[in-house]
Amino acid sequence: MKPMTPSPKEDCIDHGMKGNIHGYHSTPFYYANGEKKYKGLHRVVCSKKYDLDIDGDWVTRHTCDNPRCVNPDHLLPGTHAENVKDRDSRGRQAKGDEHGDVRGEKCGRAKLKEHQVEEIKKRFHPRCHKNGARALAREFGVSHAAVSLIVNGINWSHLHGGVSSS
Repeated sequence: MKPMTPSPKEDCIDHGMKGNIHGYHSTPFYYANGEKKYKGLHRVVCSKKYDLDIDGDWVTRHTCDNPRCVNPDHLLPGTHAENVKDRDSRGRQAKGDEHGDVRGEKCGRAKLKEHQVEEIKKRFHPRCHKNGARALAREFGVSHAAVSLIVNGINWSHLHGGVSSS
């Protein structure tokens, strides 16, 4: 594995276009036979710099940790395992409160408090006019889908005390 020295962010070259949810931009890539496929711009730049097969079994590693960056000096080819090791060594994995794995009411998007979720779990009774998903959703100001996800253990699964099967 080639050692990775982090690059200063001020040397980044921003692709300047709309990126996906993670910041990466896809661009048309034309093969010698005229076929067109969309590839990550960072991958295209890296493949050109290191003369690699665009479809090869490699990933692009950013020394700057900036997915919008296409500075060839900040891009290195590597394996998925190397990329994961880079991520972990910089503490960018989503584990624990300090890395973005924020659960429950600590999450900025949460509309409910833990005691409200416990109340929903305790009171829920399927297809009940008073304590069904729709009624509880109205009472607590959330969608009935949110209530269903709670009582089925998908959302707020870190809280104990599931729905009783009575």
